[in-house]
Amino acid sequence: MVYGSLLGLHLYSCCSKKRGSLVERKAKGFLTERQLLVLKLRRKGMSHESIAKILNTTRENIVILEKRAFRNIRLAKETLEYAAAIAGETIHISKGTRIVDVPGIILGRADEAGLKLSMSMPALITEVSNRMRAVARRGIVQQDVDVLILPDGNISIVKAEGF
Repeated sequence: MVYGSLLGLHLYSCCSKKRGSLVERKAKGFLTERQLLVLKLRRKGMSHESIAKILNTTRENIVILEKRAFRNIRLAKETLEYAAAIAGETIHISKGTRIVDVPGIILGRADEAGLKLSMSMPALITEVSNRMRAVARRGIVQQDVDVLILPDGNISIVKAEGF
């Protein structure tokens, strides 16, 4: 269900009926669609009261959604910090790097560190291309990222510190 368009954002219903109860769907990682929507509207300068009217709920509910969203973001950040701490190798990929060069950079650094990746080169190319889609445009990395090679040979791609 579309709520309407406000400040260039299309507002959609973020809940689905499941066995008689409303269940919030996940939007991005640790955030529900509703939490993400509240954060976007707050960033646009809207008050809790205004958002509550649009979403047909209470101001208190909007405050709770916002607090839980920030808590979930903090937990996700702590998880990434933990992953970085146990990573076998951290590889910094600078803004401006061609995305087609990234798999070779990862494989080279893994070899130098004596780490075995859990995937073949074609799978690594696919993984990098899928995971870096959000930070690449026209085949060029648009912001600094770190690639973590985890002890099990999998990779994780995170935004570099300070971004």
